[in-house]
Parts: sequence; structure tokens; C-alpha cells
Amino acid sequence: MHALRRFEVAEAAMRERSAQTMQVSENELLALRYVIRRQRDGEPVTPTDIAHYLGTKSAAVTIMIDHLERAGHLQRRPHPTDRRSLVLEATETASARIDEIFGAMYDTMMGVARQLEGQEADRIMEFLDGLATSLDGFVADGEPTPRRHTAEAVDADAAAEAAVSSGQALAS
Repeated sequence: MHALRRFEVAEAAMRERSAQTMQVSENELLALRYVIRRQRDGEPVTPTDIAHYLGTKSAAVTIMIDHLERAGHLQRRPHPTDRRSLVLEATETASARIDEIFGAMYDTMMGVARQLEGQEADRIMEFLDGLATSLDGFVADGEPTPRRHTAEAVDADAAAEAAVSSGQALAS
């Protein structure tokens, strides 16, 4: 459990450094990565989608989007099918920077993972999946879990990072 805690702390510090590099908050970085992932999947992202993903209020998301837009990371566009709504798009510069930061991190981590033997990797995956499953049922305050903390979101992040690493990332 100590090794897991060390990994958790290292991962949190990496997220913090990445956010500082982009000159955004950690939540803004999460939102930006979410927009990029959905954009690459051809799915429009609205401010409401970000609020749901982050588990936050729409007013906070508006402030976040304003900051990301001023920083040159996001652009607001008219929604293709709903005249009352906007969609958010990451700029090419932001997408390239995210690919650079997280692609290198993913490659480094995969290098460590590839050192494992097949059965070792299987056992470690079973252990980690078991821990994750054991935590899924805990609710501290009765509030729904923000989307970013779901297994589906983690799987989507992993697939996106794998695509970046293997050169499958699409231009924004």
C-alpha cells in the first residue's frame, strides 16, 4: 500500500507540474484534456459537458472557459445543431502541447510496464483492478461521483494516451 501511495503522490505532482507548464489550474487541465479527447472522437463538447465531467457548477465552468480561452487553449464555436448552445474546441497549439507533455509521460510509464513478465503484469492488473472495485462502492457524502472519477473516464484517458503515444492522434 505504501508503493501505491508513492505512485499516487508522484502522479498528483506530475499533474500539478503539467498544469503549471500550461499556466492553468489542475481542473482547467482536466477540462482541456477532456475537450481534446472528445474532439478527437468527433464529439462536440459543451460547457455543461465539462461541468458534468468535473462535477462542478456551471458558473465555475464559465470562469474556467474564459481563462482557457484568454490563454489561447480553447475557442468557443456555435453548436452545429443547437443555436442556443456553444461547443468548445481546443486550439492546435494546446493540443500539440498536451500531446507533448502527456505523450512523453505515457511513453516513460509504458517503458516501465513493458519490463514486467506476462504473468507478473496479469497479477498486478488483477490486484489494482480489485482495489479499484473495492473503492467503487464507497460514497462519503451521498453526492454522485464526478465523471472524471469513473472507470469509463479512466479507460477513455488510457485509450487517448495510447493513441497519442502510437502516433494515432489526430490534428486539431
